Amino acid sequence: MSPAELLARCRALGIELGVGTGGASLLWEAHADPPAELLAELAANKSAVLALVRGPRGNCRQCGRALDDRRRCWRCCDRLCPCGRPTGSAFIELCIACGLALDAGAAVPGRGVPTTRAASAGAWTAQPVGLTGG
Repeated sequence: MSPAELLARCRALGIELGVGTGGASLLWEAHADPPAELLAELAANKSAVLALVRGPRGNCRQCGRALDDRRRCWRCCDRLCPCGRPTGSAFIELCIACGLALDAGAAVPGRGVPTTRAASAGAWTAQPVGLTGG
């Protein structure tokens, strides 16, 4: 059975495959134990299956699933900063250290050096609010 057929069979049985820490082990998750012959075929074709399971932007360090184009894992709701550290949320782009460096005007991996504070803050800028009392 080819590696693509093995992946299709695993998906049909409800088995999720992932990459372990270090990228050398194959992880599986299912509600019931997979058939023994399927596990034997996965073990025999491990390197080819790992090549198919690995994401083009890496895999999550916690669950082993492929990351999306913004290096997010929606199962763990986490995201990798351009420096490689986890940000703590899929909705936060930079880790704490890179966020503080960006605020200080230092270079951040993958983003460069901001020209102004407003440029680093994104689309919004702080506007003064005039309060009048009556």
